[in-house]
Amino acid sequence: MLWIGVLLLVCLLLYGKSCGVEIKPITMALLKVSIPILTIISLIMVYEAKTTLEACDDEEDQFASALLSDNEDVLSAKSVTMFDAKILESILTINRECFPSDWQYEDSREYYKGMLSNTTNINIILTVNKKYVGYLLAIPHKQAFKELRNDDEQMEEDIKSFYIETAAILAEFRGRNGLDLMLKKLVPINV
Repeated sequence: MLWIGVLLLVCLLLYGKSCGVEIKPITMALLKVSIPILTIISLIMVYEAKTTLEACDDEEDQFASALLSDNEDVLSAKSVTMFDAKILESILTINRECFPSDWQYEDSREYYKGMLSNTTNINIILTVNKKYVGYLLAIPHKQAFKELRNDDEQMEEDIKSFYIETAAILAEFRGRNGLDLMLKKLVPINV
């Protein structure tokens, strides 16, 4: 837009008299001063826009290469079918980091040990480079119905489904579709 203004001022300066426009000496002086200034400003703006665009392209390339990098930490979810003491310790650690202390079970170790040991439950672990960073524990819906029917009048028994008892993901790994990965592991089992 500034270029258009500069061009109009140049046309006015060059062809004003021939078009019948009377340019007073003070206006002529202002035009002669403002045209170079506006030209310089326009060139600076074009340079800044080009530099910004190149910087954005560089950032976009860096972001894309980071996503495609072999070193990128990729989340994966797996179903756990047997008790594993290392997974238990990881779940307890994740739980402490994700939930306030008053949300913790008094007997957390026994509770999660029981969840992981019960073969009717579905236990899904979220990992990054073999490090446990999240979990999802689901129990048969009929069991949840027995436990919760007095607390939730609208809950109906469903013998084919599972009830998500608890789930958590460490803060630094949230926003990377970890829950979606765990749910996708749960759904095929649940159908």
